[in-house]
Amino acid sequence: MSRPDRLVAQNSRFKVNSQEKKFNTNLKLVLVFFIIAGLAVIARLFWLQIIRHDYYLAKARDQQEFQADLAPTRGQIFVYDHTAAGGQELYPLATNRRLFTLYAVPRDLEVDKINQKREKQARAREGGTADYLLPIIIDPTDLAEILFETFDQPAIIAEIKQAEQNNLNQQLDKEISALPAASSSEEIAVAKEAILKKRQDLLADPFYQEMAKARYEAALKEKSGAKIADYLQILNKGDDPYEVINKKLEAEQIVKLYFKILSRVWGDATLSPTDLSLEGGTVMWQPKNKGEKYPITINGLGQTSREYRYYPEKNIGANILGFVSLANDDDLIGQGKYGLEEAFDDILAGRAGSVKGDLSANRAVILGGRDYQAQTNGSDLILTIDRSIQTFACTKLLETVAKHQADGGSVVVIDPKTGAVLAMCSAPDFDPNNYQAVKDLRQFNNQSTFEAYEPGSIFKAVTMAIGIDQGKVTPQTTYNDTGSVMIGRNKINNSDFKGRGVVNMIRVLQDSLNTGAVFVMRQIGLENFRAGIKKFGFGEKTGIELPAESAGSISNLYQKFGQDINAATASFGQGINVTTLQMAMAFGALANDGKLMRPYLVQEIVNPDGTRITTEPQQVGQAISPEAARTVGGMLVNVVEGGHGKKAGVEGYYVAGKTGTAQVPRKDGRGYIAGVNIGSFAGYAPVDDPAFVMVVRIDYPRGVVWAESSAAPLFGEIANFILKYKQIPAERPVKN
Repeated sequence: MSRPDRLVAQNSRFKVNSQEKKFNTNLKLVLVFFIIAGLAVIARLFWLQIIRHDYYLAKARDQQEFQADLAPTRGQIFVYDHTAAGGQELYPLATNRRLFTLYAVPRDLEVDKINQKREKQARAREGGTADYLLPIIIDPTDLAEILFETFDQPAIIAEIKQAEQNNLNQQLDKEISALPAASSSEEIAVAKEAILKKRQDLLADPFYQEMAKARYEAALKEKSGAKIADYLQILNKGDDPYEVINKKLEAEQIVKLYFKILSRVWGDATLSPTDLSLEGGTVMWQPKNKGEKYPITINGLGQTSREYRYYPEKNIGANILGFVSLANDDDLIGQGKYGLEEAFDDILAGRAGSVKGDLSANRAVILGGRDYQAQTNGSDLILTIDRSIQTFACTKLLETVAKHQADGGSVVVIDPKTGAVLAMCSAPDFDPNNYQAVKDLRQFNNQSTFEAYEPGSIFKAVTMAIGIDQGKVTPQTTYNDTGSVMIGRNKINNSDFKGRGVVNMIRVLQDSLNTGAVFVMRQIGLENFRAGIKKFGFGEKTGIELPAESAGSISNLYQKFGQDINAATASFGQGINVTTLQMAMAFGALANDGKLMRPYLVQEIVNPDGTRITTEPQQVGQAISPEAARTVGGMLVNVVEGGHGKKAGVEGYYVAGKTGTAQVPRKDGRGYIAGVNIGSFAGYAPVDDPAFVMVVRIDYPRGVVWAESSAAPLFGEIANFILKYKQIPAERPVKN
């Protein structure tokens, strides 16, 4: 082979080898690509089937399955209400009611969209479409003003007026607290009268009234503007599809809002609120003289509904009941807070159920025997509270607190024979339907069981009962009252700083003599005095079915230092702490032949299956003998007939009772606050066969010093109602 031929052959082989190498390289690249692609597919499958398995399984189930939680119906809380025919029927204090959430669709309230819809409506009207068949178009500014007028204006006006009243009270307190600490009670009373006269003159002054009006108008303008601005901020949120405006609204409030909007837009003077109704979540309008109803829709506004806890009596009994708090809008059960709602939350709440089913291609639910667990509704509570007594007592308490511009107060009414609570009121109270509006959490507390205080002279009845029961004194036992008594280096005075000479134990209670209470305590002796107080249940919780009950305190009677002075002051109700309920139960023992009963609020628990659990009255001790109890009862009648308790009397009946005006200790423990007191009255009637025992407490009443002018009249007013309401026959002729 010639050289050229060899070169050609070599080149041919070179080309072949190059092509083979290129082919092999391409093949490898293809293989690598497929390997990478395969690995990617495997990785993706691993991600989908292993890592994200639960997510896509849930997504598939969501497309193929139906699942929902079933909300239980919370048990109701009932009281008995007496009918005009003489019978009684159950009335709910806590029930469940379908309420509404009002929401806005801000994206439908944008200016451009509103204008476009108005143009469409104008064309629709030209085609003969009536206004009431078209969605109502309203500007956000107008809507914000109407929302404010409907939901906020009354509360803001009340808030401004209350702030003005609080300011006046603070000024009054400041002037009273500026009085010399060493002032006598009479000097303080005279100074208070002068301060109150000065205040009355100020309130009548035309210049002051003009300034007060200017302050009111400025505050209303400021608060109104701020609230309307808040609404506008919600309504002008651009493309936002959903914003809550207000929750837990009554059907009447929704109808009222629609009426105001229609009146603003239509300007129709013939339109009235009675033309509108809420049916199935839709507001319907029935024009006058027409039988047909038309659904009303408002552009950018809507409402949804769900069941909420509802309290028909609002603030009446709120501190007994508490309220139910929802964690969020999806919370089906909620949680009871304070009062019976908290104490019986497990029983009232019930248990949620669940249901599962399949979905067809058009997403229709096919249960087909899938998992179903029925919800368990809550049990009902029937209380011992008498609705009529509760309503009257609580209303009068609030009136008395307002009249005396007091900081608060409480009333407890019990049946002494059983311990059943007939009424229990606290002031200030709150509306559990709107518990979120409460700013001071102490307002949720039940003062009758939670806030212990120094009871003052009503405790003298207990001291006297212990002395008589132990045979240390009798009603005719005498001592020489000089107006004061020395305990070591400490001097104890009567409240009026006067002595009465030789007096018996009847006068001790009738004139409320501190020296007499100390005399009785000394006859008893410290050990027996402490034991006697414990027999009445003081220093321990009563066991009532309410959370956070205070046990009070008698601990200073067990301190080694200052035992004599502590026992002396305790004899007339200072230096020890009790609750209003403890005091009621102690007087209950006096009214019930010395038997101390356990108080209770829940008469029956009615389970969903109809079974009932009934509370039986329980005696927890024998405080004193029946003879001693009846003796003290007779002595307490003298207090009402001829002592400081006259205003607590009820004509035609023998009422037993005792006033108490207690000082309030300083927070630093050094003495008492000048001019500050708590007035109490404890008693029962009729004395021979008591139908009720009641304790009334008024905290820091302004303008009055003694309980005979604050607590005693309230006791008398409620006692008169109860005796007439229960149709208790009069024991003696009624004066014409």
